[in-house]
Amino acid sequence: MASLYGINCFQTRTERAEDSGKTLPTELVSLVVQELLYDRKSLNTCASTCRRWRSIALPFLLPRLCLPDSINFLRAYQFFVLDAPRDGTGIGQSVREIVVDPHFSLSHLVSESSTPVWHDRHCMLAFLRAFPKLKALHCTLAVASLVSSYLPRSSITTLDLHGWRYDILSFTKLLRAAAGTLRSLTLKDIRFPKRNGGKVHTFSPLQMPNVKTLRLDSCDMPFTASLPASVKTLVIQREQVPAHTATDTDTGNLLSTANVVIVCRPTDWLRRSLQHTITRICVPSSIKHLELVLLGVGNIIIHPSSTLADHFAFLQEDGLEEWVTRLHKGGLLERLTITADRSHPPFLQELRDRFPLLQRLGILDIQTESPSVLAPPRLRDVVVDS
Repeated sequence: MASLYGINCFQTRTERAEDSGKTLPTELVSLVVQELLYDRKSLNTCASTCRRWRSIALPFLLPRLCLPDSINFLRAYQFFVLDAPRDGTGIGQSVREIVVDPHFSLSHLVSESSTPVWHDRHCMLAFLRAFPKLKALHCTLAVASLVSSYLPRSSITTLDLHGWRYDILSFTKLLRAAAGTLRSLTLKDIRFPKRNGGKVHTFSPLQMPNVKTLRLDSCDMPFTASLPASVKTLVIQREQVPAHTATDTDTGNLLSTANVVIVCRPTDWLRRSLQHTITRICVPSSIKHLELVLLGVGNIIIHPSSTLADHFAFLQEDGLEEWVTRLHKGGLLERLTITADRSHPPFLQELRDRFPLLQRLGILDIQTESPSVLAPPRLRDVVVDS
């Protein structure tokens, strides 16, 4: 790990080298900056060294911009749009990911500011255009709908949508606009008004040929009949499997995917079968890699008498190991990975005891204190400081 003293030495040498027409190799500068990935103070020092160091350090300083409220958004709008240079060399080129808090309300800007930026679609478009290399946008359906026409021409390949009882026509219009460019789609807390009889409104299937990763988190919608029929990785978290999902005989509406990630927390899945959830959403025989991610294990450790099975219901599920074994022998399944966010020897032994047959077959991997194998974590947040 490079030190501030070392950075200052590099700074002095670089300034002298630039004065004499000699500079340090870009590869060397990049290696130094990469060593400081999580050392924000040192990265700031790098960025202030010279123009070349600044251009290399800025992508590490501002990879992910978090906007928790309207005040931070207005500050960011002033910084990235109004005060930015007009020649396209602004700091916005360093931002790859923008996160707008799902609880952020558009009406807040109208009451808190004399310039309701979110209310003005043109200003919202100007804000996004300040980030020509933006790859991911995390926001509500209402915010994303303001810029749906811009998505096909943007560099955005990851869209993370949050919503609540949203208009289904606006939702489908948004996804169709982004269908050709998206690689990753997340739907969280999506709810649609129900028709008489309690059924959710359906919509025609969406053609999204480039989507490789689909994440479903607490959705109540006919996704299996309308979203892409084939994705590489499906991530399921807190998913309610409603009555309108595919039945055992209606396999035409199931997703075909090679990788499935089930994110489990304590008290989740208490009344839901893991097998039932998977078979109602995707084709089991198409799965090559199944991963169970256990979150909140650290909170269970404080109870000496607790077992994992007391908190994660799939460990009590009858026939789970036999079902996975059948998928391995008769389908494409090559690996079952269980990832726990904390390490605790008794719990590790409990997992091994629960799946002895899978261990003998050599298809069970257990890892602790590691990120998901199939669904890597997001980058750290950066809030615009005053």
